[in-house]
Amino acid sequence: MATRPRRGHAPVSTHRHPSIAASALLERRVFPAPRFLTALLVLGATVMPETLAAIPHDEGVDAGAPLRLPTHTTPRRPSVTAAPPALPDLQLDCDLRELALETAVARVGSGRGRARAVYDALRLHECGRPPPTDVSSTSTVRREAVHVKESQDKPTAAREIETIQVYVSPIGDDIHPGTLKAPVRTALRARDLVRAKRSLLRPKLAARTPAKDPRSHGTRSAPQHSSRHTSENRVVSETGNPERFEGHDLAALAPAEVLFAAGVYHFGEAGGTLSLSPEDGNTVYRAADPSSTVTFTGAVPRTLSLRPAADEDNAASPDVCVAQMDWEDDAPEMELLFDLHTGANYIWAREPNGNPFEDLQPTGYALANGSINGSLPDRSHGRHIEIDHPRRNSSVYPVWGKDFDPRGPAVWYTEGGVGSRFAGNATFWNGTVSAGLKWNATGGVTQHGYNVSGFRASKARSPKGAILHAFQRAYWGNQQWRIADVDAHARTFTFQEGGWQVGRPLGIRTQPFYVEGMASALDAPGEFFFNRTTQRLLLRPNRTGCEGEVSVAVPTLATVISIHGAEGVRIQEIGFKYTSRTILKRYTVPSPGDWAIYLGGTVELTNVTHCVVSGCSFNRTGSNAIFIGQRAQGTVVEDNDFIHIGDSAVVTVGKLELNDGTAGNVPSGTVIQRNHIRDIGIWGKQTSALFSAVSCNTTFVDNVAYNGPRAGININDGFCGGHNISSNVLFNWVRETQDHGPINTWSREMTWRIDAKGEKTLYPEWNHLQGNMIMNGPSGNRDLGNLFPCVDNDDGSAHYFISKNVCVYGGMKNYLGQDKVWDRNLIVYPGRWSGDPCLCAWGGGNNVFTNNFCVANNTSPLALDGTISGIHGCKLDFSNATFTKQVAHTANNRYFIGSDPANFTLPCGDRNWTWSGLQSHGVETGSELRKSVADSVVISKARDLLHL
Repeated sequence: MATRPRRGHAPVSTHRHPSIAASALLERRVFPAPRFLTALLVLGATVMPETLAAIPHDEGVDAGAPLRLPTHTTPRRPSVTAAPPALPDLQLDCDLRELALETAVARVGSGRGRARAVYDALRLHECGRPPPTDVSSTSTVRREAVHVKESQDKPTAAREIETIQVYVSPIGDDIHPGTLKAPVRTALRARDLVRAKRSLLRPKLAARTPAKDPRSHGTRSAPQHSSRHTSENRVVSETGNPERFEGHDLAALAPAEVLFAAGVYHFGEAGGTLSLSPEDGNTVYRAADPSSTVTFTGAVPRTLSLRPAADEDNAASPDVCVAQMDWEDDAPEMELLFDLHTGANYIWAREPNGNPFEDLQPTGYALANGSINGSLPDRSHGRHIEIDHPRRNSSVYPVWGKDFDPRGPAVWYTEGGVGSRFAGNATFWNGTVSAGLKWNATGGVTQHGYNVSGFRASKARSPKGAILHAFQRAYWGNQQWRIADVDAHARTFTFQEGGWQVGRPLGIRTQPFYVEGMASALDAPGEFFFNRTTQRLLLRPNRTGCEGEVSVAVPTLATVISIHGAEGVRIQEIGFKYTSRTILKRYTVPSPGDWAIYLGGTVELTNVTHCVVSGCSFNRTGSNAIFIGQRAQGTVVEDNDFIHIGDSAVVTVGKLELNDGTAGNVPSGTVIQRNHIRDIGIWGKQTSALFSAVSCNTTFVDNVAYNGPRAGININDGFCGGHNISSNVLFNWVRETQDHGPINTWSREMTWRIDAKGEKTLYPEWNHLQGNMIMNGPSGNRDLGNLFPCVDNDDGSAHYFISKNVCVYGGMKNYLGQDKVWDRNLIVYPGRWSGDPCLCAWGGGNNVFTNNFCVANNTSPLALDGTISGIHGCKLDFSNATFTKQVAHTANNRYFIGSDPANFTLPCGDRNWTWSGLQSHGVETGSELRKSVADSVVISKARDLLHL
């Protein structure tokens, strides 16, 4: 993200560490680069982190700080002016879209409607291309697969025992024995039968299992990871497979399968969440027939008889129908409702009208007009942490618990999550708490120039219990509050709990909002409202008349399967639908990025080892689809579909003890591959395809992810690193927010971890971003003048090797980080939306931009800064060694600027640098500046990088 209040700090450096990749680059290179590196660049060699690490470096040099771009109200790069948007010709634009479709099919295949969904999202009909044929197939491009330790790789004694099988059917009965001819009805009963059968086999298994060292019992520390690289530069985890976990001997767990007949299993009415513990390991839960459809929901099904609403129902429209529900227990909140036959969602009566599954803001939103401010919440519930020692050598983020960003004051991290940041049901405790919202009486125009509806006071007569959704002031996400009351005359809502759904709320001004859950707003087809007192459902169906019945699903569970402490559980070929929302459950800020997250999901895997979710689908889940937390080792998420997800698709979150991660209570070695992810963030707008915080060695490869409100991938911190993000297709991200790219990273904190040698270190492993196709658009950002890089290495991001990517309509960006290499990337029209350059690099040490091919069509394709003052100034002073060290090293690049190369300029401070002026100081040695390049060359180069 770009602008927020921050602060600056002078370089502090006393620690020498051999893994700092490019320390010598700016310490020994005072333009030009040292001869050793220069020779590599002249030869066109790829600059690998391992090569750079071998270059000796001096004490006191860590990594400086890259650059940071501001929001629409400030300059977008370290330059005095912003270039106008650079537009590609229509044929090249269509060729790039077709390339994205071809790459997506190569990664995840065309079956299950995937190719058509990608086609529609890329709007290829605009290019005259016919829709693709939906052919069930796997990826057409086969590269060396990421190694996954199979759950069958178990102790010999368990393998020799015949697999236990329990059958489940929607028409079964839990009094049955669970055989093929007499299946049980619920997954919970099937789990209990597996436990019972294992208890009978345990003496036999114990007799066959060799004696173990008793010291191996109990919870083990997280194994340390090393990395090796395949021919495709895949990072491969080499962790061992612990035979014991939390005191349970896997050898005593006979292999088991729970086999489900085709049909729908409603966990909301069948005992609740399926909870699996260590005794439930070594088990596969799957469809009995892989060609059949098995669906798990978190809902309760109901068939309702409709009739016209009576006067006492106070219906807002004469077309409203009513049904008596009569729940036996406490009635649920009923914020979501789905048609069981069509799968379509009903809309909780809202104002202004809109459909969250179809509309993007500002459609269906009104404009706020300021907030009712409360007092600061009590901070005593949490501990604020400021740790000054030890320090990493970073020039801007040298300690933990303080933000030295030069843009102004803000304390951005407090240990304890909700207990400190959100004490007393309040929002961001370091600022003013929003206790309510005022609204405009008429429609208007957002700060981005979009027309929005007015908010009708007549629709706000009964708001108690309703929920208000509003975008955060800087459009970094959205927040929700439960409404306490309304003053229609003053056009004011007052809040109860809420506001914790983003890490930095910043208050309310004039951003878009809507309210749902008001009976008086039920005036559009497809809307509903449930009165918990009378237990009457008011519904305006999408048809004429109230005769007949309607079958609906009422989500009551947020989590369908929860796996804790188990090893070798596999969830396979299951569809997940209709889980409840979590927007008003407590979120937390897991690390010092700007995001808050709900620690849960439809499927939860915590403290697990080698568990797999494969071949499943997640559709219309109310919250995160998959949550991976605590000491989860070697989890695999592969070949799944994620569609219409309430929050994020996959979340990995660990836990630190203050700034210490050496206990290993973190996810490690997670593999997420060949998944199709689209249309996420229905409710939460600070959400992504992958959110990772306090996690190690995550592999995210061969995925196709598109259509989301914020970044497609968000790495929330620099705790451990070792992440591998390769060969993915990402497009149509940051559609409803601003100040992000499809990939966003942070690293504001200093944290301890244990490295591969078993030693404590403050330095993360190198992260690899390689071979991805990343496109900003084609739908575009909701603010087309906003910063929109392909890879947004934000606040302090360090140790990233970014190579051989195809970046379309966005460039590379950095702010206040260090130790980064951008090598052999193809960057195409980075300034399409906002005039941004190929590279925007604020001052920072050990940053290298080499061998890149950039079609900029912009006379200012490069933005450099030698200061660490962030957006407050730009300076290039090559007579000053201090400044020289902070300037990114650029060499052997090719730029195509769309006009005479003599028109090149790099504005910085009060000076416009020419190409020759920069080269005279060792900048862009070996680089070329040209007017244009043929479109066919661009497409051919992209195909080579993408292995097509």
